[in-house]
Amino acid sequence: MVSDGDAVAIRRLLIEMYKAAEQMEEQEKREAKDDSEGGDKGVPGQHVPSEPFQEDD
Repeated sequence: MVSDGDAVAIRRLLIEMYKAAEQMEEQEKREAKDDSEGGDKGVPGQHVPSEPFQEDD
């Protein structure tokens, strides 16, 4: 038989798992939206050169 303390702990764990699943789903939606709006934007703050690097011969 499950004690009241165990039931409370299980309930809290289930709530945390549910919240985490919701956050993961929201993150996936944001990533899918970003992909549909022009693909990977790269790392924020990362410099992207306008011309590719060319090594001097």
